[in-house]
Amino acid sequence: MIACFDVHYREDHAQVAAVLLEDWTSTEAFKTYVIQAPLAGEYEPGQFYKRELPILQLMIAEIKEPLDYLVVDSYVYLAKDRPGLGVYLYESLEEKVPVIGVAKTHFRAAEEVESGILRGQSNKPLFVTSIGCPTEWAAEQIQSMAGGYRLPELIKLADQLSKS
Repeated sequence: MIACFDVHYREDHAQVAAVLLEDWTSTEAFKTYVIQAPLAGEYEPGQFYKRELPILQLMIAEIKEPLDYLVVDSYVYLAKDRPGLGVYLYESLEEKVPVIGVAKTHFRAAEEVESGILRGQSNKPLFVTSIGCPTEWAAEQIQSMAGGYRLPELIKLADQLSKS
């Protein structure tokens, strides 16, 4: 099972969504989860994981299905030797579940560890990083996901549910 996550921050809480899919080319969600969580702290530049990791951990604890891959709206690595949210999430799961980061905005320091992909008619790439699986393979899986636009449909669904 693959889980795509997104978190939306509100004034006094965060709302996190998880969309489960059975395989990379699934056109419909197997199941969705949405929970609210207390804020884990203020945003600190370069320390985003401190705010988001506890919220993702709460969501993962809610999911009953076994997870094979996690997809987060973030970078796994911020640079070759600089871990991002995905690395911390992978380590918190005892390095048993690969984490794939799909970022919509470019982070210059991550150029050596990311794979940019174009989807649909968009000229703006998605930036893919990973841990626990090869980044090129991860980028191929994101490329194969359903939807004719830049953002795969089920990743977009996680974004929409986190904001609903």
